[in-house]
Amino acid sequence: MAQTAVEWLEEQLNKWSDGRFYLPPHLFEQAKQMEKEQKESYYKLGYVHGVGDSRLTNMIIDKNK
Repeated sequence: MAQTAVEWLEEQLNKWSDGRFYLPPHLFEQAKQMEKEQKESYYKLGYVHGVGDSRLTNMIIDKNK
């Protein structure tokens, strides 16, 4: 499975911070759960309403602002 953006960020912070930067692990777990829920939401919208549905398109555009 491909690495998610949250997993990549966690890896980079651990790799490059040399202990100068610390976030509690539960914050990464929360972020990973949020990311998973967003993906599931996008999938459900696309599956139920079709890829061209404006609600899905607008949701993706809003998240990228």
